[in-house]
Amino acid sequence: MSLSPQDSWQTQVENEVDKYMNVTLPFWDLFVLFTKDKVLLERGVEKPPNIDCRKLWNLFQDKKEAISSGILLGDIQYDIHRWYGDLDVGLIYGREAENLKGKGIAVAKTEGFAALVLYSAPAVSAYSVPALKELIQKIAKI
Repeated sequence: MSLSPQDSWQTQVENEVDKYMNVTLPFWDLFVLFTKDKVLLERGVEKPPNIDCRKLWNLFQDKKEAISSGILLGDIQYDIHRWYGDLDVGLIYGREAENLKGKGIAVAKTEGFAALVLYSAPAVSAYSVPALKELIQKIAKI
């Protein structure tokens, strides 16, 4: 039995994601790959909250709106501290609004898909965001 092109792509993506998730000190607690309309892949040590793909996708449309609204996942509000939505790989990241020691969040977007990660100490945005950008660029080449 041979794999369909979609199954083959999915397997290759999973292998790339697992390289980041299955290390001694994982970069992220949660990784979600999605399109504008649906979740493609979820990985992590946490149960993922319901993801509103379209709302996350639209954060890249308007900087002021994104920063003022932040990101709501489940019942946790994340403030956006950085917005680089107009780059080839758009990046948005921040931290839990009510907890300075809480989780960080980052979203990266390319033309056809995006990825969201949650991370907690000792991982910081200086490590987590570049790793996410690198991974999404690798996935885009698959």
